[in-house]
Amino acid sequence: MKSQFVLTCILGSAIFTSQVAPVVALESSSLNQPASLTTSIEVQEYVRNVAENVYKTAEAILSIPPEDQSFENTLKPWNELSARLSQDFKILNVLAESHSSCSSAAFQALEDLDGFLTKITQNPQLHRAFHSCCHRLSNDDRLNPMQSYMVSCFLQNSFNEPLHLRGSSEEKNNSETNFTVLDFEPDFFLDRKASDLARKIFSVDADVICIRQVSADDAYDLYETLREGYVHFIYVSPCANLLDPSKHRVGLLIASNYSVEKIRFNRFQMSKPTEGFFDFVVNNGNSSLGHIYVANLQKDLFEDTQTLKFVQIIENMQDGCLKMEERSVPFFLCGNLRTLEDSQESKVLMDTYFHENNSSGIHATLLLRSSPDCPTTAAGLGYAFSTDSVELLDHLVGSLTTIKQESPYCICPNFKNREIRHLGENYVIPCGGSAEASVSQDTQGNTSLDLGLGLSGKLDNGADYSLDIDAGIQRDSEGNVTGRVETSATVRW
Repeated sequence: MKSQFVLTCILGSAIFTSQVAPVVALESSSLNQPASLTTSIEVQEYVRNVAENVYKTAEAILSIPPEDQSFENTLKPWNELSARLSQDFKILNVLAESHSSCSSAAFQALEDLDGFLTKITQNPQLHRAFHSCCHRLSNDDRLNPMQSYMVSCFLQNSFNEPLHLRGSSEEKNNSETNFTVLDFEPDFFLDRKASDLARKIFSVDADVICIRQVSADDAYDLYETLREGYVHFIYVSPCANLLDPSKHRVGLLIASNYSVEKIRFNRFQMSKPTEGFFDFVVNNGNSSLGHIYVANLQKDLFEDTQTLKFVQIIENMQDGCLKMEERSVPFFLCGNLRTLEDSQESKVLMDTYFHENNSSGIHATLLLRSSPDCPTTAAGLGYAFSTDSVELLDHLVGSLTTIKQESPYCICPNFKNREIRHLGENYVIPCGGSAEASVSQDTQGNTSLDLGLGLSGKLDNGADYSLDIDAGIQRDSEGNVTGRVETSATVRW
């Protein structure tokens, strides 16, 4: 059966009730586009154009003889299609959740488009085309590192491991405990704007950069333009099925002048495989500067679903905090978090478990203060943070977060017995010391109770500590009671 006939049948079987409209090439998508989609007819027209673009891309790939296939004419068009579809799905999701007159049409369009793409990707000729191309390219030393990485991922049909790239800068390894993080999400395809964006990023001079929802091609363009100013680059994508262009083949690009390790993608429970959040640790030499979590929380039709996702992030942060056995390390969450303020439950969670951010007026970054199982855990103890908006390009604004250590003596409780998370057990620290108590009464009937307690010991991180408490209670002959408490604590490294 000819490929054209197969794809034409698939296109016709999708649930698009009107005749296919003339092709409108979607060279780029912007989040400002939904404003022009105000009627159900316009939504249907938009989706027909998206479907036609998918159809034409698949047809063009299948028309290439196997011996002429290359990364540029086979894999790259499919990657670009996936990146465009990521924006298209985002636009339709915004419309579906807008409660406007065309929200029902957008919701139906999402289902129709998803069904259409499923049928497209079930075409065995497409599978054979991609695999034969990747097998030939697997040993091609002319590919750049990102292209080789993507060929490998195509063969495995999964982004299993992050891609690490090395820049030309020198790694920071000093006594500094303060650092800055720049976080943003491009809502357009970078193309020739990568160099302009890089110049602005260099002027901001952040220690760590988190670029969310970026395609692999754009990520490599940014790497090429930023490599002179940063030493570590990591790209990771949650995509689990590279043959399905609807799986939003975009990911997170990290650029850092400090070492980065333990990067993970954490899938949201009861969600699509590509929905979740990232986390990683930033190190300065042998010590941790901070544990960064990055999330892209889109508006959800169901408010409780959004809250459950937020709870999962908090629980993951708690698990990381419980594993710390050294000084307090800041755990903070950045990304697209503005939708949390639409949920009263999420607001309560923010107020309960995170420090207040007074700098920017928006919750662009959240610094963990405590956790559900350990409400008195001193997470982020001794740290202050601020978030400021930074204009990077026209219509592209990032968040610059500054983390500062205000106190040099930040102790994290010992959580060796992590399986038992009862509040009282979190603060059991071996110690030695003395205690004394005395009671006296004078001839006038005045009674005094004096208590003294002295404790000393060594923490797991090697610090010596001492704690002295002196208390007293007096009761006179008329029954009036007064008291005093004097304490002093010392920690020495």
